[in-house]
Amino acid sequence: MKKIIIILGIFTLLPIYGKSSEEKTVKSIAIFIPGVTAGSPIYEELEEGVKLATQDLGVSVKTIEGGFNTAEWPEKVKEIAATGMYNLIVSSNPSMPEIANEISKEFPNQKFLILDGNLSGNPNIYTAEYKQYDQAYMAGYLAGLVTLSNMSGANIQKKVGLIIAYNYPVLDEVIIPGFKNGLKDVDPEITIDTRVVGNWWDATKASELTSIMIQEGSDVFLSISGGATQGVISKCQDSGKYIIHFDSNGYSKAPGTVVGSTIIRQKELTYKLVKMYLENTLPFGKAEVFSAKDGYIDFIQDDPLYQENVPEEIKSKMKTIVEKIKE
Repeated sequence: MKKIIIILGIFTLLPIYGKSSEEKTVKSIAIFIPGVTAGSPIYEELEEGVKLATQDLGVSVKTIEGGFNTAEWPEKVKEIAATGMYNLIVSSNPSMPEIANEISKEFPNQKFLILDGNLSGNPNIYTAEYKQYDQAYMAGYLAGLVTLSNMSGANIQKKVGLIIAYNYPVLDEVIIPGFKNGLKDVDPEITIDTRVVGNWWDATKASELTSIMIQEGSDVFLSISGGATQGVISKCQDSGKYIIHFDSNGYSKAPGTVVGSTIIRQKELTYKLVKMYLENTLPFGKAEVFSAKDGYIDFIQDDPLYQENVPEEIKSKMKTIVEKIKE
């Protein structure tokens, strides 16, 4: 009887997910949210993807919110790594790879999986970046079609609005150029009125900026301002103007006001990558890019609210351009 107990005890020491005794048992995963989860579809989907990938596997998952003060994020992530409790820290934000890179110098055994960011060469970090140029281009193309249309909220001015939380490299170097080129390919004379909220949550200020921009001729908007986007939606709804939703399906938030939704499939990609990690196949040290061609960036065309509220001519042109981008 004693011999049987000893054998079982030895087996319990073997790794669950590894093939050799040198591989670490997966005990726990931390999700670091650079902001707050509620009201942010990207972070909600990140959490959903991790939990879906780990369900029924006995892997503990804890979500830790970093809040909106970006200066505090490095210290908060460092505190998570310092506990030694989490084999993997999962996060999503363009600023996170550099934060993780610095922290890994002090905690060389800590692994990071970061979406919506790009950094290669660190054997403890894997990053997955979305080709958001494609996403922004589709939004710009639709904005151009809407502002030139005969839709009831469109005016004679060739002017669209862009509201942002603040400037950051991916926005300035990828998203804004994509949006501009989408507009340009519809009509080079379309101009952009850009306003800055200054944070990711002030819906009141975003609403005030939208009101001013409507008075000055903008009739369709793109908002890259997190929770503050609700202020843009509300003002457009009150004024009979339009908004294109970014990153998630927003048609139901304001039917007839939200006339387009460009999305990144964050939950699906998170699920795939966490599964790869659990199977010891995630290629740490690599930075991979996922595009519309891969299916992780898309423009939602099959939603009944889009079909109902957008003219056939615009839907036809959007279908053509989306297919072209995916090819």
